[in-house]
Amino acid sequence: MDFKSNEMMEITATITKLVKRHIDEEQLKNVEIDSTMPLADIGVDSLEMVALIVALENEFSIEYPADLIQANQFENIKIIAKNIVDLKQRRDL
Repeated sequence: MDFKSNEMMEITATITKLVKRHIDEEQLKNVEIDSTMPLADIGVDSLEMVALIVALENEFSIEYPADLIQANQFENIKIIAKNIVDLKQRRDL
């Protein structure tokens, strides 16, 4: 396994933990979250999404640019993870 795929797996796992932390436990009852599941399907609302964005920025020491704060960029964990990898690479240049 190469570094990039290992990093993506670690980021995906961290995002999944953050999603679980910021979503009401009742919403997650009997739900197995996978990285391609639309977050809207587990009931993530706009307030929870804002809290999640702040948590992601803090956890990964990144800042989301305004052009990335769009619903389609937070559709699921896989998309979020890809964006975080890209933002970390830009930050580290």
